[in-house]
Amino acid sequence: MNSVKNSPTLEFEKNNDVGLKIAKVIAFVLVLIGMLNTIPAIPGLEQLIWDITGNNKIVFRKFSYEYFFPIIFFMMMLVVSLNHSFWREYKNRGFITKILSIFMDVSLIFMAALISLSFVIEIDSICLIDQFTGERAELIAQSLQAEKDFAELIKKIVGFKGKVIFDNTKPDGVYKKVLDTKKVNKLGWNSTTSLKSGLTKYYQWYLNNFESIRR
Repeated sequence: MNSVKNSPTLEFEKNNDVGLKIAKVIAFVLVLIGMLNTIPAIPGLEQLIWDITGNNKIVFRKFSYEYFFPIIFFMMMLVVSLNHSFWREYKNRGFITKILSIFMDVSLIFMAALISLSFVIEIDSICLIDQFTGERAELIAQSLQAEKDFAELIKKIVGFKGKVIFDNTKPDGVYKKVLDTKKVNKLGWNSTTSLKSGLTKYYQWYLNNFESIRR
């Protein structure tokens, strides 16, 4: 005798379930996007698409991972939620069971969206919150100015007469760790040599001991 789960009625409902149909469509889109993302470079293909569309900013392969990963993750979790819906499984049970099953489905989708959003917020190349606050741009501007001032100071100390050229294609520069002296300052220690004075003394020492250093 067939079980309830394998009854013709349930099979008919499953075949006509809107959620499952949506899951299949999303799964198909995922496969399509994955195929596009892994297309090898074909000479002239990108230029052809740009010429047809009139937009040279269109990207159809090698998508930016910063946005690609969270979107794909959310779509995958959406497929899981639709394909293995608690509500579909327990919708014929009691009222409380149905409410809990809906809550579980919504919670899964909500958590997937939250994880995707947190990825976009936390990753350094996007920093979504900083896009609104402008704090990141301000820190980058301050860091760039400090680097320019430092370069000009070195130039002045060593007597370099040329021009300092900065690579504006890499505005973030090299990641570095900055020493914070606040705690040691509270203990009573403060530096007695300025950066300019220290660099000048070091460079003079280097010039005076250059020959001995090379030995």
